[in-house]
Amino acid sequence: MKKDKINLSKMRADAYWAYLEFCEATSEVPRKEIYNQIKTCNDDQALDRLTIWIENNHSKFEKMMLQNAEVKKKSFWSRIFKF
Repeated sequence: MKKDKINLSKMRADAYWAYLEFCEATSEVPRKEIYNQIKTCNDDQALDRLTIWIENNHSKFEKMMLQNAEVKKKSFWSRIFKF
């Protein structure tokens, strides 16, 4: 029982950390609903799925931002140097 609590505690900490990193990357204010969902979750599989979902969305957001930066960089230089 104690090991399960420690495992859930670590998983909650990982989920909080992933969510806060996602919020920082997206400039989003952390929402209380998600914080409470992590806090009250007692299922290790649900916490794992939530953490994976947050990390996947974070990854998608960063890829989108990199693609947007490449498009902006190309369009900037193409306006300066017209061939």
